[in-house]
Amino acid sequence: MNPCTLALAGLGAALHVYIATFGSANGLDAFTAPLMFWAFTPYVVCVLLLAAFRAQLVPLLAVGLVLVADCALFLSVFAWPDSATASAELSFAPLGNLLVSIPFGVLLGWLAEYRAHK
Repeated sequence: MNPCTLALAGLGAALHVYIATFGSANGLDAFTAPLMFWAFTPYVVCVLLLAAFRAQLVPLLAVGLVLVADCALFLSVFAWPDSATASAELSFAPLGNLLVSIPFGVLLGWLAEYRAHK
């Protein structure tokens, strides 16, 4: 198990706990709790990638890209919102991470591992 991957996944989970607890007007309630668990999904997939790949760089890059995307989303929603519907992005971000960030991170990690062993 790569402790860096687990640490980044933990940071991502902590970010979403913070968003669900303090980013919502009502705090953690029956509406924000399922969204928080939905936001955990990409991080769970990245931790599962630790078991699927012998190369430790693959899940590390995947979880790193997910965390960067989530931090950018946090800033675009809470620090510099550009529209009234910016908070709606929070519910669609995990899907984007599952479909874009994780596959791109896996590809980059696989290429880096391939390049290092060539």
